[in-house]
Amino acid sequence: MLSAFALVGLLCVPPPLANAEPSPSVPAPSVPAPSVSAPPVSDGSNITLTDMGKPNPLAFYGDQGNAELTFPVPRGMVPAALKATVEVPVNVRTGVIAVTQKDRTIARVPLPTSDLAPITIPLAGVAVEDNAVTVTLRTSLVPEQGYCLEPTTPLRLTDGVVSFGGTEIPPTTVAEFLPPILRKLTIAIPPTPTKAESDAALRLATAVTAHYGQQPTAVVVSAIGPAPADSAPFERRVVIQAGPDTGLALQPTPGA
Repeated sequence: MLSAFALVGLLCVPPPLANAEPSPSVPAPSVPAPSVSAPPVSDGSNITLTDMGKPNPLAFYGDQGNAELTFPVPRGMVPAALKATVEVPVNVRTGVIAVTQKDRTIARVPLPTSDLAPITIPLAGVAVEDNAVTVTLRTSLVPEQGYCLEPTTPLRLTDGVVSFGGTEIPPTTVAEFLPPILRKLTIAIPPTPTKAESDAALRLATAVTAHYGQQPTAVVVSAIGPAPADSAPFERRVVIQAGPDTGLALQPTPGA
């Protein structure tokens, strides 16, 4: 009977962490699966808006512009700041960007008047609900005397990165297995998989790709092999293997 590592996990609860990694001596099986390349993240505490599947850049039109931003927050981590590069429209003399959450003002930061300048917007004190944060960003721009702002040319925040404090908490239950941000999923199956094992891997890959939507999650299918000594932040592994029992099991490994 097929062990329901992936199929049942994606239908009712997230799949389990399992010891699975490609083995150099065993060729990976040929199983079709959606696969995309995830751009690198500098480290576990700085995550780009692109990695979160969020729009980039953020655009603010007119002298009073606003944009709502919702982004996931990994367990054990707290948003500290939004960092970006500011593209300033012509004829702007000065400006301010404010971050609010419901009726609270989180921060007010002067905008740089030079083009392509860096900005850091504090996010300390934002409330996290259901592993996510929603804030509203508002810009107030003052044009040079005698000039008007071009309504079709927005102020833009590009290359957005959210800086987090804390450390990602490893899952302790099957329900916590899939993180809000998933950079890579490795699906490990036997070197010579059965049709049921191959079908399960394909279904899992398809379901995970759909679940994470705009996030550039990389999905890799490999042969079952020794588990690595450690793993990068926001990566998970699943083993799918036929056996006498059907079920899910969370199998942490040291450093992973």
